[in-house]
Amino acid sequence: MKRAIEFRSPPYIPMELVDVPFLYDAYGTLDPGAVIVPEGAENFDSAWCTYHWTFGDAGVNEHGERLRTEEWGCRQVVPNDRGVAYSVVDKPGFTSPAEVAVHPWPDPELTNPFFERRQQIIAQHYQDRFICGFIDPGPFLVAFNLLGYDGLLLQLHDNLDLVKSVVRRIVDYQLALVPKFRAMGAHMVNIIDEVAGTGGMMFSPALFREHFLPMFAELVAEIQRHDMYASILLDGNITDI
Repeated sequence: MKRAIEFRSPPYIPMELVDVPFLYDAYGTLDPGAVIVPEGAENFDSAWCTYHWTFGDAGVNEHGERLRTEEWGCRQVVPNDRGVAYSVVDKPGFTSPAEVAVHPWPDPELTNPFFERRQQIIAQHYQDRFICGFIDPGPFLVAFNLLGYDGLLLQLHDNLDLVKSVVRRIVDYQLALVPKFRAMGAHMVNIIDEVAGTGGMMFSPALFREHFLPMFAELVAEIQRHDMYASILLDGNITDI
């Protein structure tokens, strides 16, 4: 894996696997212990281990669909239609800096049970594999959940400082997860995020470069400071940046 990442002519193309037994839970919708390696992929080289959220049980809705809370203050539904992993049904939807200031922002230490359990699993089952940790959702995906897509894009125009303060708090939280990934046994951390659609950026590339790219650079630098490879996967057509 390291030779492939560094473009140093590996003897074969390494195989990464997302469906990793005991680690993969599909946004909290699967039992990781019931996950089965796809036939022919048993000798995979790299195992994915993704931190999504820390959930709380919020019962069920009138359709019998599971409701859950997450640390950022949103409520999600897990649809009976498994074609969709989850939908956000309640969110803070900040409209002023004052609302951002008084919001109960989460403590990264609440993720300790997740990382401690994965550390045990990796030590037991995957010591001989390259471990790629994932932060998914990344900063903007969390912000979209908090504000809604329309809400965030409107606030970028009307109140840029509000959006920056929200993303700043998310990035600070995710910076604190980096050493936890390292202690878990990760060799790499990949940030999954979304700032574009198929037709291009959702907002001004210049705005992204000036106000948000430096925050992503902080995440990359922190990952590398902990002696791990860093990568960012941005959905959509990001040619403009």
